[in-house]
Amino acid sequence: MRKTLFWKGVVGLASAMLFSMSIDSSSFSAQSSPVSVQMLPVFPTISQEFSAPIYTSSDGALTVHAGGNYVDPYFATKALLAAQAAGLNIDVAGKRWINWLRLRQRPNGLFDRYQQVAPGLWQVVAPSDADDAMLALWLELLNSLSPKSGLPVEWRQSARRARIRLDELRNPVTGVYNISTSLPVGLLMDNTEIYGALQNIARSEERFGQRARAQQTRQQAAALAASIQTVFWRPDWNEYSISTQDAPRDTFYPYAVAQLYPIIDGLPTLLGQEAPSLVYSRWLTAHSNTWLQMNNDPYPWGLVALAGVAVGDDEIAIDWMAAAAPLRYSARWNVLEEAIFQGLDAQLS
Repeated sequence: MRKTLFWKGVVGLASAMLFSMSIDSSSFSAQSSPVSVQMLPVFPTISQEFSAPIYTSSDGALTVHAGGNYVDPYFATKALLAAQAAGLNIDVAGKRWINWLRLRQRPNGLFDRYQQVAPGLWQVVAPSDADDAMLALWLELLNSLSPKSGLPVEWRQSARRARIRLDELRNPVTGVYNISTSLPVGLLMDNTEIYGALQNIARSEERFGQRARAQQTRQQAAALAASIQTVFWRPDWNEYSISTQDAPRDTFYPYAVAQLYPIIDGLPTLLGQEAPSLVYSRWLTAHSNTWLQMNNDPYPWGLVALAGVAVGDDEIAIDWMAAAAPLRYSARWNVLEEAIFQGLDAQLS
């Protein structure tokens, strides 16, 4: 997959589109006090199901590419959450995926990538690329598909393992999460995803009637939001750094794309920061040609279209769908792009 030592591959979806943000501002320092909270729009829930038969194996796995034999748990989990954020019903596909992956979760809570070597036979080919984001999204998916009574008994052990492992990845000095224990680097994209996942988990815990636990999870999210601003925001650039290590600033991915993650995941706007709609408009001025011409990156980045919807720009999402449609089901398309496309098509067409 398109990974380097420090960057995840295709990522994103507006997980925060599922809920309004609830921030405990007391967790922020005076220097980084939130002055507003970006309330991302919620797509209306519709009866249409997320349908990806050519990405789905007979035993419930979701492959990265159409008709493929390779499974990256991050792509599959993110795709399901993207479809759900767009209002699609993921109950059937999501539960099949959960039951497939939870049986393959390591005892230490982590996940692997797989290749199918025979019908129903999957071989581990690599560990998960970014443990921090994958663990958070897995917990988000488990919670979002659970009934009002809470997590099903058969899912609870998986959730406990994942939560313990995720907590271990939080750097107690910086307050942000590291990619993995073997790669103690914090990424802006991973941490905003974790923030959005924590907020959505708290919403689920409220639905379960677990108010004290939900409040604790929201406090964790608020503390992480403060740490993200402290660690990554650069007032002199009027932008975010994207890593706790030095990184080039002249790339479309990861640098330019990463600037939209705080919008997508609903990070609070701070004093001195532009409103998300202005940030997005400025981003389009600088990068829309590169993005919509789709010559700079293997994948078309539907994530950016979701960011547009998040700030009320449905037209740019429609433009993306028109530009991306010829790539559908090609080698430049994957299950995450398919989920975003299906969701936008159902809501905006």
